[in-house]
Amino acid sequence: MDRFKLTKQDRINQYKIIMYNVKGDLECYTRPNIVRRLDKMGFFDAPASINHHGAYSGALFDHSLAVTGALLDYTDKMGLTWGDARSPYIVGMFHDLCKCDNYKVVDGKWEYNPNMILPGHGEKSIIMLQNIAPRCFDK
Repeated sequence: MDRFKLTKQDRINQYKIIMYNVKGDLECYTRPNIVRRLDKMGFFDAPASINHHGAYSGALFDHSLAVTGALLDYTDKMGLTWGDARSPYIVGMFHDLCKCDNYKVVDGKWEYNPNMILPGHGEKSIIMLQNIAPRCFDK
C-alpha cells in the first residue's frame, strides 16, 4: 500500500495488528482508550519532521512502524535476545512519541510548535508513554 494513500484509520489498524500480535502481554498498549489517546495526541497524523524525510501527515506513525519492523528483523537475523521480548515493539513504536506535539497545523500547513509540553526527545517519549499507559510500567 502506498504510504501517502494511507488513511488515519489504515494506520490505526496497522498499529492494532502489530501490537495485538506481540509475543508476551502488550494488552495495555492495545486497549481502546490507549489507541484513542494516541490518536488524540496526533500519533497517527503527525509528520516525522517538517523539513526532512517524513515531512507528510502520518509519517510519525509510518516511521515508528518501520523502526519496529527493523528492530524485529535485526533481532531475528542477528539472534538478539532482549531482556523482555516485548521491548523491540515498545522501543520501535514509541521511541519518537515525543514528536506528537512538535508540529501543529497553521493555515493548512505543518509548522514547528514552540509551545510543546516538554522539550527534548528520549525522556519526553518515556514521560508521554507513562502518561497514556501508566499500568504498562507497573510490571
